Amino acid sequence: MKKKFKMHNANANDLINNFAKYYANPAEKYIKQNFNWETDHVCVITKEQKNNLTVVLNDLLKLDNKQVKEITKEQKAMTWINFSNNEYNENHEVLIKNNFELLHVYQGMVLQTKNWEIKDSLSNPHIKVVENKDEVKAFTDIIENTFDLETIVLDKYLPIHEYNLENKVNHMILVKDENNKFVGTGNIYFDDQHAVIDDISVLVEARGKGYAKMIMFYLISYAKQIEKSEVLLFGTEDGTPVYEKIGFKLIDTFMEVFYKKKN
Repeated sequence: MKKKFKMHNANANDLINNFAKYYANPAEKYIKQNFNWETDHVCVITKEQKNNLTVVLNDLLKLDNKQVKEITKEQKAMTWINFSNNEYNENHEVLIKNNFELLHVYQGMVLQTKNWEIKDSLSNPHIKVVENKDEVKAFTDIIENTFDLETIVLDKYLPIHEYNLENKVNHMILVKDENNKFVGTGNIYFDDQHAVIDDISVLVEARGKGYAKMIMFYLISYAKQIEKSEVLLFGTEDGTPVYEKIGFKLIDTFMEVFYKKKN
């Protein structure tokens, strides 16, 4: 049975377990738990033998130099994702001493769907539900052009799409411009009690035209339609004010992304 991380509240549980489950591939065999497990606090996920991603839930685990050196002893380039319930914590100093650089800090957010008005969001002509391999390729290409590739696995989307056909775990969409060109993406996963929004992106040349708002309104409306009472996401520093205007509230769950280059 796949281990589940236990955090300080149900929102954090779903956000973080969703991230760990779908970071690389939904099939458990792609999540290599190769650390000497004493607790459910660390998961090492290998992607394409080029890079390791380590998920550390520091609500339950405080790192020391010995632990970090043991996990990083192969000296590969490495992305380290540190989850916590506070914006700055002891693990930052330990990771920086071991030559990791802090790239990004994201904060968890939640929206209650009870008072959300669907209106015409689900019938928006600019929104296209991903239905085939060509559309998965279009989705992946946009992600490649908009995301930090140190924190994303591009070849996960087709396996997730195929897994979803039978298991109904997510809902992947594209947004079209006035010329029917795909210019943005959005994704929503269904774990436990909540829906988790991810992969929100718009190509640089299409920004400022309201496409990101279309994507968010569609995904939230879809979550309400399938009777999810809460929608969760991780927001960037620039994104959180935008999400707050929609109705999201900040929660005490943080995701800090560190990166260590190959020696």
